Amino acid sequence: AYALLGYMGTQWLAYPCIDGFEKIFPRIYQHGSGCVYENSMVTPIVDSPTRIIRSKTPVTLDKNTAILLTQCTSNCTETVTPVTIQDTQFTAEKITFTTTGDGYVLIKNAYFKPHWHAYIDDTETPIELAWPYYMLITTPAGTHNIEIVYQTNINHILGFILSIATIGICVYAYRRKE
Repeated sequence: AYALLGYMGTQWLAYPCIDGFEKIFPRIYQHGSGCVYENSMVTPIVDSPTRIIRSKTPVTLDKNTAILLTQCTSNCTETVTPVTIQDTQFTAEKITFTTTGDGYVLIKNAYFKPHWHAYIDDTETPIELAWPYYMLITTPAGTHNIEIVYQTNINHILGFILSIATIGICVYAYRRKE
């Protein structure tokens, strides 16, 4: 379970102080009976795996493996050379970074198709689904600028308008009863 927390990017744990918990996580802060522990198993949000497993169900979990949720009948495990990732930047709607090398990049962010789009040097590239609902892109050899962009669509806008209208109607109905 603790390796999963690291795989999902959980760097610190706020937990009640427990004797012996420091054997797993070093305690970095304590206030009263509450402690903050550092997760030494954390992995970066943008990472390059050294192994790709193609399977409909998760078969193993370690920080160097990406599991593609696709059907596979033969040669389901592939050992790959990790790419070098530099200059990673995050905003609410965009993740940008530079890669060098031929391989895969695992983006540990929720995969909502068709909203996320990947661009390698301003050319759109497909995003594959990796367990647990992360994004995986294939990078060609060489140095490339990569952007992962979240694009809203008409459904988001209509949903927002409908939500605001519903809240307004509820407030109006509540005040009218008084």
